Amino acid sequence: MSTTQIENPNGAFGYTALDEKVGQNTVTMLASGTIVKNTPVSITSTGTVIATGTSGLAIIGVASEAAVTGQTLVVVTLGVITMSAGGATTLGTPVIRSATTAGFVTSSAAPVSGTTVGFALGASAANLTAVWVAPGTLQTI
Repeated sequence: MSTTQIENPNGAFGYTALDEKVGQNTVTMLASGTIVKNTPVSITSTGTVIATGTSGLAIIGVASEAAVTGQTLVVVTLGVITMSAGGATTLGTPVIRSATTAGFVTSSAAPVSGTTVGFALGASAANLTAVWVAPGTLQTI
């Protein structure tokens, strides 16, 4: 009996984007306020999500779509997403919400609890960076 190996350089089922290859853990949440796609979000005491801005509540994930008050949106809580970078990011460094530009992220060697979005999957280019979303994680990988 012979064996056959099927090789697929394009990833499983022909997927080529990193987020499609490794997947994402997501939850559907109700928006409170205007939320821009691919920005960090926080949960409120009423269970809705808000755009995190430059300070505030602990980050629970990243909005994968835009929404306004009363609309539902999908929030990535673990997995890969492309985000706007407010500065240089370096592979493996923690990525935190920007302290100066709402909706942007930047690398940090010493993140403060509640500010971490995840880890940079490479250097930023054209103000964009791929991020492994893992909110609340403080150690480097």
